[in-house]
Amino acid sequence: MSHYVLYVSQDGSESAPWPLDLSARGIVVLHTRSPEQALPFCRAYPLLMVLLEIKALDETWSERFGRLRAAIPPQNRPALVGVAHVPLESAERAALAAEGLDGVVMAHDPESFLVRQLDTLVRLAELSVFEQSRAEVAQLSLRTREHLHELSQPLSAIQGRLQLLAARATDADPNARNLQELVQLSFKVSSFVMELQQLHRKYS
Repeated sequence: MSHYVLYVSQDGSESAPWPLDLSARGIVVLHTRSPEQALPFCRAYPLLMVLLEIKALDETWSERFGRLRAAIPPQNRPALVGVAHVPLESAERAALAAEGLDGVVMAHDPESFLVRQLDTLVRLAELSVFEQSRAEVAQLSLRTREHLHELSQPLSAIQGRLQLLAARATDADPNARNLQELVQLSFKVSSFVMELQQLHRKYS
């Protein structure tokens, strides 16, 4: 399963501050030159994190970040992390948090600082997939139990009628042998249904 990180440049630069070679962790790093170019990526990819360059913290940056944040679907919201190339005062960090930024790292910070956060996000994403698969399995189990119950009743009725017809058939009846075979087949199918019900009760 691949995971995606989007690096968003502020001024059109093509390179990220870290090498960000995360392929060994199953993470693909995407890159755009501006927040405006990032919008299609945010809609199309299940992003773990969006890294936004902060080379100049001004009203233009805040406005562009606001548009980007508003365009990201809330059901698939990644972590929004600023990559600061300029020193940030505590009041500026507080303002970024109020605008919706989830964290800030400095451009000269060791790559391991970011990798640790990404490892946590990967585990959370995989846990979410696991929880979804469990919900799907539970739904499948419920439907299976319902179908087994619905199958057992008509099967019992068919089996009873076949037994009655087989008992009434005389040796001269050309269908006597076929009826006996159908009775045996119905018993075999009934045994399979019972085994499935027992397995269902054991493991559900």
